[in-house]
Amino acid sequence: MTGPVSSTVTFVCEPTARSSTPSAASCVIRSSRRDGADPLPRYPQIHVHGPPDPHPAGSITLFSDPEGDDYRENCTRPLGKPLTLPAPFAFDLDTADFL
Repeated sequence: MTGPVSSTVTFVCEPTARSSTPSAASCVIRSSRRDGADPLPRYPQIHVHGPPDPHPAGSITLFSDPEGDDYRENCTRPLGKPLTLPAPFAFDLDTADFL
């Protein structure tokens, strides 16, 4: 793969690490910009461990609407419940497979 990640990748879903912090999603924005690319417009993150990750263990969050160094919107659902992905994907992601 050549070029900035966000110019070639359309969808990424990342599990959090035990050491994830509240600003983990904003690291994705800064990394994209450092590489000269626009941030991913929608970024799902699976929360495996709980604290210090601010989201509960066993959940998934869709971050969207990047602005500055953060995402303005987020939607968290428990794993096992569908997570609606907006256009251009426009489908309900079955998160039961992540359990």
